[in-house]
Amino acid sequence: MHIAITGASGLIGTELTNALRARGDRVTIFVRREPVTSDEARWDPERGTIDAEGLAGIDAAIHLAGEPIGARRWTATQKARILESRERGTELFTRALAALRPAPPVLLSASAIGFYGERGDEELDETASSGTGFSAHVVRLSRRSTRGYGSCSCGAGSSSRPAAAS
Repeated sequence: MHIAITGASGLIGTELTNALRARGDRVTIFVRREPVTSDEARWDPERGTIDAEGLAGIDAAIHLAGEPIGARRWTATQKARILESRERGTELFTRALAALRPAPPVLLSASAIGFYGERGDEELDETASSGTGFSAHVVRLSRRSTRGYGSCSCGAGSSSRPAAAS
């Protein structure tokens, strides 16, 4: 399987990339710097550019990139960085995926913890409503940013199929 990943240098992305490669998958990592290996492709969410050739022939896409939510105190400026990184990066990646022919049948997009908010001991599943607060807002924004690619009925992450061509 050929899988494209953003955010591969993060905590989850590093482990996931290693596990996928260990099972024999081909992984293309999207990086913001100049690629230095053949398994890297460039993208720059701030400038709205992505190396579409790096997406050619992929079977699935995993989007993990975004400003880390636990790296700094959540000042107004940091919250804006977090939100902007999720919106720009997710929209860029999903637009590029949707333009592929054929588009990969699977997109997994993770954005932040906290989709369900603080609910105490309430048992939650994918049908539970979104919580309140900043983390829930980050997840809702990220999910909205995948709209052009497909839909899901999932909670904190998104697993989508391409929207049918009209």
